[in-house]
Amino acid sequence: MSATIEIGNDEINALRQRCRELKSDALSYSAMAREAGIGESTFNLWLNENYTGDYAKVAEKVRRWLDSRLEGERARSMLPKAPGFVETPTVAKITALLSYAHHVPTLGVISGGAGIGKTIAVRRYAENNPNVWVLTGEPSQRTPNALLSYLAEVLGMTERTGRRSRMIIDRLRGIGALLIVDEAHHYPTKVLDQLRSIYDQAECGLALLGNAGIYKRLEGEGRTDRFAPLFRRIGMRLTLPRPQTGDIAALVAAWGIEGEAERRVLEKIGMRAGALGGMTMTLRMAHMLAGAGPVTAEHLKRAYRQLNEVTLEASV
Repeated sequence: MSATIEIGNDEINALRQRCRELKSDALSYSAMAREAGIGESTFNLWLNENYTGDYAKVAEKVRRWLDSRLEGERARSMLPKAPGFVETPTVAKITALLSYAHHVPTLGVISGGAGIGKTIAVRRYAENNPNVWVLTGEPSQRTPNALLSYLAEVLGMTERTGRRSRMIIDRLRGIGALLIVDEAHHYPTKVLDQLRSIYDQAECGLALLGNAGIYKRLEGEGRTDRFAPLFRRIGMRLTLPRPQTGDIAALVAAWGIEGEAERRVLEKIGMRAGALGGMTMTLRMAHMLAGAGPVTAEHLKRAYRQLNEVTLEASV
């Protein structure tokens, strides 16, 4: 037999009041119920004192959720405010290729490792330019139909019809459109060929971004009759295996790190797996370790060790 939950009426009323104070446009009661793991109708009845079930049991779930939320806010308050958009040399190169593919229009291919700034550059370009849509490739999108459904959703098309490909082409043609496909290495040949067909008929720009093997794959398969039509259309390509020294320097400066020892540590981290993304996570953790004091090289090494379970010296 489970233990009885001990919670009084005064505490239940206090929990209800905390929920009401949290209510905002960004946090609805239905969202509270989902976060707390309580049925929406049960939560609303409990909140309005109309619930006929076990009040204390619901209140205990609400209390655990509120305490967890408060703990999360405390943890986030300890994190430093990350710098905004940083235009590193690599981001500038990616932006230039996207602009070329967009306005020529042509097919551009960007291949590179994780954490070099591809996704950040793509988001920034899409925010600042009209008629730019971003798709993110996933292993589940293994067929042309799956791609067309996803692309129609990205374009905001609600029509369900067998002529979806034609409607997508009509939607993109003549408006100076650019399709950007991040994580394109997840797509098999038949899906990439569907993208090629849309690109041809809509006469829009197309940019494929993927891991270091995406261009090698296109180049290798481009020698076959089936894949040659896509390979021949590549108008510009960019290979970015790792961050440039200037990328690391720009990010270090944006974080306000000035010490030579600290810069050397961050340069080592920036050249490891995860690249600039790994640097950012390490800097966040180091600021938490430093508290109100300045971040030192030792803080950075400890942060890297905690995040990766390996010492920085042993990893280089």
